[in-house]
Amino acid sequence: ARRAAGGKKLLVVRKEMYDLLLVDPAKMTSQQYEEAATPSGIKKFGETLDVTSAKIRVDLFLIASMAVDPSSGCRVGPPGSSEELEFGMLQEMGAVVKRTSVVTIADSYALVDGISLGEGALCSKVPADIICTPSSTLTVRNPRRTLKGIDWE
Repeated sequence: ARRAAGGKKLLVVRKEMYDLLLVDPAKMTSQQYEEAATPSGIKKFGETLDVTSAKIRVDLFLIASMAVDPSSGCRVGPPGSSEELEFGMLQEMGAVVKRTSVVTIADSYALVDGISLGEGALCSKVPADIICTPSSTLTVRNPRRTLKGIDWE
């Protein structure tokens, strides 16, 4: 499992506590890492990060989508989700950078052409770089991220 993870650490936002948990494969056995990939395992093996002092880099950010435009990466997130806030928070921490890949998983029927950015548009401020469906993986050529941290005003 550690080899399959490529040594990558798993960072999870624990919604009920509004904190970050870090799962580090270097600190556990293969069996523990397999368990850590489950919701209960994340709670068991995840270390709480101090967001004010943590020095981490996020390579891949997984985000939910109800619909996504395969040509632009523009996506419509589920109601009540907090991924944009999480992404903005990670940007403010310096953990999410320009090279961080944003990946979404969607059914083929959720691929919708014409979702656009702009005033009053439905598109999220965090478009996908990579879209995974049950039958394919699509790479978006030029996703336009408009979220630049959190506007506290």
